[in-house]
Amino acid sequence: MSVFICPVCGHDFTDTGKSLLCPNGHNFDKSAKGYVNLLTGNNSKQHGDDKLMCRARHEFLSKGYYTPLLETIISLMRKYVKQGDVILDAGCGEGWYTNNIIKALPDVSVSAVDISKEALSIAKLNGAAAASVYDLPLRDNSVNMILNIFSPFSAGEYRRTLKSNGLLIYVIPLEFHLYELKSLLYNKPYANEVKPYELDGYTLLEAVEVKYNIDINKNQDIKNLFAMTPYYYTTGKNGHDIISNADKLSAKAEFCVLLYRIGEMI
Repeated sequence: MSVFICPVCGHDFTDTGKSLLCPNGHNFDKSAKGYVNLLTGNNSKQHGDDKLMCRARHEFLSKGYYTPLLETIISLMRKYVKQGDVILDAGCGEGWYTNNIIKALPDVSVSAVDISKEALSIAKLNGAAAASVYDLPLRDNSVNMILNIFSPFSAGEYRRTLKSNGLLIYVIPLEFHLYELKSLLYNKPYANEVKPYELDGYTLLEAVEVKYNIDINKNQDIKNLFAMTPYYYTTGKNGHDIISNADKLSAKAEFCVLLYRIGEMI
């Protein structure tokens, strides 16, 4: 039985191995890359991250630059999840975090969604679906934990699909994350806006800051870091030329891993 439900009629799927089939005959084939496309209607026109961004992020993350963040996420999950729990990575991208979490936590069931088929093609996750986090193909109260790592945030859908006392891990960049990269690109670099951690309908249990320095000594890695950020698309030719000629970059990596339980504190 798949964790996903039919996006057309809302019935449970039977996993035939090659496709997901619901009792009403709606059939969704699995791609050769392992994921199933559950985008329908207007959602099918949303493509998410493009091939360049997905490939750059995959290559950059595979070098281990964000391993301290990954280890913090896994440590929190080990503290709170139980054997047999159902975990959803909502906005899994190219699957670097998801695949490593699956290896680290073999006793839980991990599924994933992302709207980018380019990203899912790289991820090669068997338990993944092309779907929008704003319209999750999941039943109400069906997931023990949701992960949101630098992805679009859908508080209402997360509340709907989380079980009673379900958990949410939400990862955000802090004020000076990659400030030195921005200093290369802009005359007046700006700090990131960090919003208050409180979320309506959730109780904050932990807020773990992860701060360290990343030293990059390869131009291709700097290019990949640049291409996986929004700056790539908002920077003019001069900025692109600067990155093309940069052979070293030392930058702050600053994250906060927020852990919430659904429901207000009593």
